Amino acid sequence: MLELEEGQFDFRQVGGSIEQARKYEVHIRFLWFGAWKNAQCYYAPAWVKYNPQRFWRAEVKKGKKKTNLQNFHGMPYTTLSGHCEETRKADGRAFAALMRHIREMDQQDWHLQNI
Repeated sequence: MLELEEGQFDFRQVGGSIEQARKYEVHIRFLWFGAWKNAQCYYAPAWVKYNPQRFWRAEVKKGKKKTNLQNFHGMPYTTLSGHCEETRKADGRAFAALMRHIREMDQQDWHLQNI
């Protein structure tokens, strides 16, 4: 949702969440799922998911990038490899862009936070 096209970031949802938090005078904390959530790549954008040559998949079973796991309710299991430099770089760029956006939007209030 944040980077539907590589390098093109859409922070509308993040900004809207920050504005709502301000309106209701509550604190907000964002969770970063990025490349992985529950050991899957559900939240990775399509341009990552559909390019396994650039963004490697983990081998759950030797030589297999995709498998059905019994303890995964028999559903297909595929995830991005934690050893892939391209995945690390893409995830890092997106996370850094998000942090810059939050800082720019919320900088005047950061010193008020009790963290």
